[in-house]
Amino acid sequence: MLTKIKQVTGVLLIMLLITLLFTGIMYIWSFIDRETAGEVLTKILYTFGAVYAFSLVILLITDKKTEDK
Repeated sequence: MLTKIKQVTGVLLIMLLITLLFTGIMYIWSFIDRETAGEVLTKILYTFGAVYAFSLVILLITDKKTEDK
């Protein structure tokens, strides 16, 4: 179970870092202004937090079902 949580955390962390990298590049190249970059950052963090929490709940549910068998 712990290895599954580590894998999910690693995958989501890599996706988050890539997304933040592209957002930073867009800000540096002036495709988006400071206010928009701040809004995008908060929405990205909230979205990835929700996805992480949802994936942990799914892992816990599936692990519990496999233990019952």
